[in-house]
Amino acid sequence: MENVEYNKQLIEKYSWLYPHYQWTGEKVEDYDYTWTELDALSEGWRKAFGELLCEEIQEELEKFNFADEYSIAQIKSKFGEMRWYDNGCPDKCRVHEIIENYAVISGYICEVCGELDVPSTDGWIMPVCKECIKKMSFKDPEAYWEQISKEQFPHTLPLTRRYKHWSKDKDNWEEIIVDLTPTVQKIRRRYAERHGE
Repeated sequence: MENVEYNKQLIEKYSWLYPHYQWTGEKVEDYDYTWTELDALSEGWRKAFGELLCEEIQEELEKFNFADEYSIAQIKSKFGEMRWYDNGCPDKCRVHEIIENYAVISGYICEVCGELDVPSTDGWIMPVCKECIKKMSFKDPEAYWEQISKEQFPHTLPLTRRYKHWSKDKDNWEEIIVDLTPTVQKIRRRYAERHGE
């Protein structure tokens, strides 16, 4: 019942988390608030930044009066990072930039528990902390942790995101560097609050 009340509060704040049928876009009938679209986000990421991401998306959507039209197509993990697909936003709306910032950061947060500054497993790529690796089916979790920790050192939350963008004005590719510091600081503050630090 506690989950139902929490989900009602989430839907009240972020109407676009209300479940809908992916192919028709219609809202789920007889919805009982036992889940929201945000439940597709890995539990660790939901704990670490789920609501922070929703807050930023909502703020941006409100600037364009688009919160009631926005809908999520899919949320998942792919290659050790969050993937969040939606059905589009107005021009100049920064929702996709916000999502991409969190996607880059997600690669350093345990998908299981939300621990920060972790490496990713190889094979099935998944950021995971030492304690969660111990609960998985590795033959020697301690040795595996040592291996991935050394291979991926340092594995701290990134403070920048880099990508190339085609500039029509310059008729060339230009490198864009996005400062992730404010987002990382929010995540670290939320982490400290959750852990009583």
